[in-house]
Amino acid sequence: MLSLNLQKLTVGNVQYTIPFSIANRITRAEQYNQRKYFAQRFHLIWAASYLTSKSDSTNTRFLRPSFDISQAIKIFKGITVGIHGEEEHNRIFLFER
Repeated sequence: MLSLNLQKLTVGNVQYTIPFSIANRITRAEQYNQRKYFAQRFHLIWAASYLTSKSDSTNTRFLRPSFDISQAIKIFKGITVGIHGEEEHNRIFLFER
């Protein structure tokens, strides 16, 4: 697995991970990317997973992006209001013999 994390506590961080495996004639690769930003009580978190697998008869692709935007409201001491979105895309490719 390969992982990279860049972080500055006052701003946020960027993380990128690539695990990879080969087992029983199936190749699997996954990529994960996460970014966090903080500015003036706003928080923005963006993440995405991308997974591919290959075998003799099938290829697959999977993508899941998500985001989260929120803001702490100082007047209400600790109340956070925000929005979250997530989506998923799957593709399967079959090979005929």
